[in-house]
Amino acid sequence: MQTQPVGYRLRADGGLDRLVSNIPSPNGITLSTTEKHCYVAVTRSQQVWRLPLMADGSISKTGVAIQLSGGAAGPDGIE
Repeated sequence: MQTQPVGYRLRADGGLDRLVSNIPSPNGITLSTTEKHCYVAVTRSQQVWRLPLMADGSISKTGVAIQLSGGAAGPDGIE
């Protein structure tokens, strides 16, 4: 049983890759227009995380792109 939320990528060949683990309440995902960054709405921490996508498909130095404030709930989805 999975106890920590994680982020996965489904490859065109059907393979599944884990990109990141320990995301507190992920609730939305989008890809930048350049396809060089993945953004994840992280509801519980009231943040949007940026995951830089490397040429080999791995990620590097996940970080906070946006820190929200002023409420009990964080982002609810992302486009």
